[in-house]
Amino acid sequence: MSIFRMPDVKVATGHRSHASIYNAIKAGLFTKPVQIGQRSVGWPDTEVFAINAARIAGQTETEIRELVMRLHAKRTELTKASELVMTYTSTMQKAADAPDVNGLPKETIGNACPNTAAIKQTPKGKAIAAEISRLAQAGHAVHKGSARDFTACKYGMFKYCEDFVALQAFARKVGASK
Repeated sequence: MSIFRMPDVKVATGHRSHASIYNAIKAGLFTKPVQIGQRSVGWPDTEVFAINAARIAGQTETEIRELVMRLHAKRTELTKASELVMTYTSTMQKAADAPDVNGLPKETIGNACPNTAAIKQTPKGKAIAAEISRLAQAGHAVHKGSARDFTACKYGMFKYCEDFVALQAFARKVGASK
């Protein structure tokens, strides 16, 4: 994930001025910026891409407002998850007889960050990994979101998929899957 500064956001969205972006934020049609320094802000690239994909797909302003609310909610989830992992790993004490796996006891791997290990261990996880692999072979980069959503991109074009079923439908549409 990258953070776009204002010039990048203007290029990516087609807005010509700072004011038009801030007006879109005020109208609920664009996400609020995140603080990246004492006097600087930016936007997560995935949010910019998701909003662009919604516009390209012809979604209404109401649908885009709902998307913006979901994107803001994901930020909150991501913040809570990262705080939990940081708290969990910083207070963790390794038992003397526990094997060393990157500084954490073996039984905690996957518990602190469940998405890291789960993708290949469950049947559905294997199906997700296989679908992502097929899309990658077709030249698409697929990013897994924190709320079971996906963003597929190729040649600067992006497709936001709310769940795995939508990702499968997209893969069939572009011919990456049957």
